[in-house]
Amino acid sequence: MAFRCESFLDSNISDATDVFLCSTCYSTNLMRQVVRKIKEIKKRPVTVVTLREFDRKHRGFKFIGKIRLDASWSSKVDASIYQVN
Repeated sequence: MAFRCESFLDSNISDATDVFLCSTCYSTNLMRQVVRKIKEIKKRPVTVVTLREFDRKHRGFKFIGKIRLDASWSSKVDASIYQVN
């Protein structure tokens, strides 16, 4: 496992297996860019946990469910889990 402190869109994530997005403030346009970047990952399946849901029209992103997470700015936040095949 590796954690990277760099721009997600500029990072080489081709070998990723799990992706966490603290996406509460992501714009719709940024979410589209993130979807394109995740689709570049070569290994499958990929598990994605995001604080902002993906638009249901994105093909290949299977909604798995929701979990509640602790956050520094709130007692609990909802996170959506997706699997990309």
